[in-house]
Amino acid sequence: MVEESVTVMTQESRSTSDVLHPNPRRQVIRRWRKRILRCLVVYVLIPYCVVTVIFALMQRHFMYPAARVDAISSSDAQLPDGQVHTVSVKTVDGIPLGGWLVLADGRRAEDAASVEAELAAGRPVVLYFPGNAGNRVERALDCRDFTSANCDLFLFDYRGYGENSGTPSETSLLDDARSIWDYLTSDCRISPDRIIVFGESLGGAIATHLVADVSRDGIPPAGLILNSTFSSMPDVVHWNYPYFPFHYLLLDRYQSDEKIGDVTCPVVITHGADDEIVPIHLARKLFVAAPPQSASGVRKEFIQLNHSGHNDIAISVLRDSLAEMLDAATRPVAPEG
Repeated sequence: MVEESVTVMTQESRSTSDVLHPNPRRQVIRRWRKRILRCLVVYVLIPYCVVTVIFALMQRHFMYPAARVDAISSSDAQLPDGQVHTVSVKTVDGIPLGGWLVLADGRRAEDAASVEAELAAGRPVVLYFPGNAGNRVERALDCRDFTSANCDLFLFDYRGYGENSGTPSETSLLDDARSIWDYLTSDCRISPDRIIVFGESLGGAIATHLVADVSRDGIPPAGLILNSTFSSMPDVVHWNYPYFPFHYLLLDRYQSDEKIGDVTCPVVITHGADDEIVPIHLARKLFVAAPPQSASGVRKEFIQLNHSGHNDIAISVLRDSLAEMLDAATRPVAPEG
């Protein structure tokens, strides 16, 4: 009992001594710990949380930087009179989507009847899904590259872009893409095997989902060309912002790598080796997920464009692959038996 009392008294005396005569070194250490902790909270943790919350709330604003204008005219394409025609498709929720029909080089139409006659001539048709920036006026040069290959082209702005009303989202844009497909195949009476679907960047994801859906329905297009696109939106976001949890918070995910396996038409993927927005390994990941060959036996193709980035790939570099698809789309079908 005496020893225990002595021990307790010794400990109490040490505590009392620390209070009455504090260790300066310990005080400095405690003070710096508090300062460091305060700095981490104020300058790191709080800004990190604020940025994460802002992204979560504003993500669709960042993903869809819509370029709105009051009106777009066919003359804005700066192509010859009669080659470009304004067209419109009504979405499932009643929003009219404005777009262009651009006839092949050298072809003109003055009225609805002559437009119908031109589309009935049997030329291949490119259905173009653009990236997430700008509107169709900025794709006029691309239109020329495609139509110079003797094919007609349809290009629609997404909802919320150009003169179109509405707010873009993954679900709405994919539904709109199917409405556009139905317009081409039903209203315009264009056979699916005459249509080549082209998608660029975000448009590549939309094109992939559309072609996968129509392939499952047994009405695939003549081909699918994807330019500067990605495996999935979470992959892109995680690569660009590796230290933030943004990829877990995405509302619109565009999981193209989970869809492309259902595509049954020929597939060509092109990508710039120096792409600073969508790294080329994400395009290769999508390519790996694609079927080895189409239902008709055409092997998939990956074209790496050295010294090219995300936004500086000319459509003209696709001329050989496009020519092969155009040839297949216009080749007469051999009679059975």
